[in-house]
Amino acid sequence: TPSPAHGVGMFDREVALLFRRLLAVPLESLREMAARAGQLPDAGGQRLAGRDSHLAEIDEVRTALNQAAELLESRNGELARQRALLRVVIDSMPGGLALKTLDGRLVLINVYNAARLGRTPQALEGRSVIELGRPEYTQRMHELDQRLQTQRDGVIVDADSDGLLDDPVPHLVTKTLVRVPGHDDPLVLTITTNVTELRRLQRETENVRRLLRAVFDADDAPMMLKDADGRFVMVNASFLRFWEVEESQVI
Repeated sequence: TPSPAHGVGMFDREVALLFRRLLAVPLESLREMAARAGQLPDAGGQRLAGRDSHLAEIDEVRTALNQAAELLESRNGELARQRALLRVVIDSMPGGLALKTLDGRLVLINVYNAARLGRTPQALEGRSVIELGRPEYTQRMHELDQRLQTQRDGVIVDADSDGLLDDPVPHLVTKTLVRVPGHDDPLVLTITTNVTELRRLQRETENVRRLLRAVFDADDAPMMLKDADGRFVMVNASFLRFWEVEESQVI
């Protein structure tokens, strides 16, 4: 089965062949053929044959134009379907996605990120993010975009609660440069992930750790915890006093 790229190539070659046929006929010649076809009588030996010949040439050009128009219409329909599919995919993401130029102009943004700005993707695409949202946040993001030009790996930023519109939801923002056909310069791809649940688990883990520490330190007997490889994970104050060591020497 031919790949989509193969199909595009075939389309380009067919259109190129059709338009080469059209371009091979000078515009002035087409005008002359049309004028001569209208001036020649309906009968008359060689003159009639000449008219028919010119009419045949004009008809061939018209046929080629119709074929080119049909191919272009088919191509436009396929592009529209691909755009619709892309929109469904990015808008179905559980997090945010944005594609922008290095100077901050939005090329593509999904519903998740647009909603954080209280807008629709259509209202934002083509605009500069620097003029949207909180200045201190957008300026910091813009500076990070510029850093990507000299940093080989993508930049990962923990945006925390510093959202676009005083957003209380913590997010992890990942940025990287990508090459996109049709753009001379690379674009900045930004992925925004809601880490609310991760933060909740971190807080719960820390609470359990503090409770365990309190239980350990309340016992006068030396106590310790080790992992499966025999490494110390936690020791209590009595353990440190008994062995006369610092916690940094053990853990």
